Order: sequence, then C-alpha cells, then structure tokens
Amino acid sequence: MQTGVIEGRIDVRAVTDAVRGPEHGAVLTFEGVARNTFEGRAVIALEYEAWAEHATRELAAICAEAEATFAVRAIIVHRTGRVEIEEPQRRDRRRGGPPGRCLPGVAVLHRAAKNPGDDLEA
Repeated sequence: MQTGVIEGRIDVRAVTDAVRGPEHGAVLTFEGVARNTFEGRAVIALEYEAWAEHATRELAAICAEAEATFAVRAIIVHRTGRVEIEEPQRRDRRRGGPPGRCLPGVAVLHRAAKNPGDDLEA
C-alpha cells in the first residue's frame, strides 16, 4: 500500500501494515469518515471524484515533506466513489518512535491533506 487515491473501500490493515516496522515505537492514524450532517443539512452519502494522477502527486508531496520535517513514515490514502455515512473516506498513517515524534505529524498531515497549498507547521 502506498500514498494515493483509490476507487472503493480503503483496506485499513494494508495501510497500517505499510507503515508498521520494528524500528518504530508508534503507528498513529487519522481516519476521516462521512458524517450525517453538513452545515445543518442532512447528508445521506458522499460522492468523491478526483484526477487520481494529480491528487496522488500532491498527497505524495505532503507525505515527503512530513517525513523530512518529523522523521516519520507517512501514507495518505483517499478514496473516490460513493461513501456511506460513517464509512471511511481517508486514512492517514504515520510511524515513528518514540510516540511523541509522530503526534505533531497527525494534525499537520490532516491539515495539509485538507488544504494542500498550506505549508507544514507543527
């Protein structure tokens, strides 16, 4: 499993296994899920589309910068297609050791993947 955009459900185990390693003391995850409301209106599902090649390049650049900044291994997987309520739409994983080194990267990668033009800052 590597950073990128996929069609359909995300294999959580594959993403976790891709960053796990005996040299690291933590595997941290951000899992974005579809919620049932947006700005006070009911939501029944989400439909995601993406230019996969471009999005994958952007996500890979975010991961590379996070890896260089925080000395962690990072993967971002985002999906396209229909996402039902409470179903995962994105998984971000990082590993590093000790756990305190990974933690700043969780919030930073989440912000960066949501707003790709922003610089990474702890």
